[in-house]
Amino acid sequence: MSVQEVILSAICIVLAAALIALVIAQRRGRKFADESRRQKVDRLQQEVQSLQKQLLSQDQILAAETESKQRLHLLDVQVSEKIAELELLKKELDLVDAAIELKDSAFVRREFTYEDPVSYQLAIESCEEQMAGLIKADLATKCLKSWEFDGSIKRGEAMIKKLRRLALRTFNADADAAIGNVRWNNYAAMESRIKKSEETIEKTLEQWGIIVSDDYRDLKIEELRLTYEQVELKKRIRDEQQALREQQREEERVRREAETAERDAAREEKRALLALQKAREELSESHVSDISRHQERIRELEAQVAEAEQKRQRALSMAEQTRRGHVYIASNIGSFGDSVLKIGMTRRLDPMDRIWELSDASVPFDFDVHGLIATEDAPALEAQLHERFAIHRVNLVNLRKEFFEVSITDLQKVVSELGFDVRLTLAAEAREVHESLAIRRSKSPNGLDVGAS
Repeated sequence: MSVQEVILSAICIVLAAALIALVIAQRRGRKFADESRRQKVDRLQQEVQSLQKQLLSQDQILAAETESKQRLHLLDVQVSEKIAELELLKKELDLVDAAIELKDSAFVRREFTYEDPVSYQLAIESCEEQMAGLIKADLATKCLKSWEFDGSIKRGEAMIKKLRRLALRTFNADADAAIGNVRWNNYAAMESRIKKSEETIEKTLEQWGIIVSDDYRDLKIEELRLTYEQVELKKRIRDEQQALREQQREEERVRREAETAERDAAREEKRALLALQKAREELSESHVSDISRHQERIRELEAQVAEAEQKRQRALSMAEQTRRGHVYIASNIGSFGDSVLKIGMTRRLDPMDRIWELSDASVPFDFDVHGLIATEDAPALEAQLHERFAIHRVNLVNLRKEFFEVSITDLQKVVSELGFDVRLTLAAEAREVHESLAIRRSKSPNGLDVGAS
């Protein structure tokens, strides 16, 4: 039962009770004064009016609740729309921030100082050695004031030395954290972090006159730059090697499809030949009335045989064309250095078989592939590349030795000019070379590279 029904029932009960009371009083012969009756009637009317007001108040509350629910639902919808709009704006803002950061860091057009990660590592080690030299010479930090402590210059110098050491440790911790966290899109932020650390330290110790030397700060920023470029170069090399592996897988897939097509065409041709042979035998034994039907069947089978032969020849040409193959660019920095490339060709179904063949016992390290160029005329492309770089041959007498002193960058330009959309890997993995150098350094007394005697 609703609130309204309860209130109406109460009103009816009160009125009924009042009427009953009046009737009983009249029957018993009780007489009441007019004034008393009026008072009772007025009181009953006041009670009715009060109940009516309560009922109206309840109606208003119910109406307000309904309206509130409707408004709340509308607000929920509006809030959901605004949240979605806010998320979209946040994503757009993130893209803008990333673009600004890339612009500030000059990432897109950044030129690499070196062409391989090892050269970067050597340059970083050189920076570290220079910083160690500044620390040993007590030039990493400076004090621009003279101090005495309790009237003692020596004690004042000892106190300043401790503060300088503390300043250097703080700066190194901040700078090394920035260098360790540098990524492809935050170089400018990490450089600013190093400079901010220097400013904070100098401001904190301003009253003591202690500063980080410009030379030491510049070396830290140089280490940051080299580390950033090394990280980015490693990433580019990984991406290029992955693309090269994908290219190799795609070429392998094409070869398998050609071989499968050749086998299927050969089976189809064999079935058509057997059916044709059987049809000819049936023709020789058939009745005169069936000759026309058998002849028509033989013509159909001959057409099928011819079509199957054409398919087989096309598939065979795809798999075994004499001039189709790959031109490969490979290096062996452990054997010939990092400036020598081998430019050769192979017609093998798997061109890597040729690379593994080159990496036999005659060389101390395996060859690394910088690129495989699939072409319909591998000998012609190889000859073009050999001619373009003839002056850069290592061996100018024996032209069968296909080694050239040329950079990957120059080779990439020529390959692109010849119309081949192939991305050559800038630096090879050379895993065994790098691991051998690391082992040799670890066994050296002073940590320097020690060549074989």
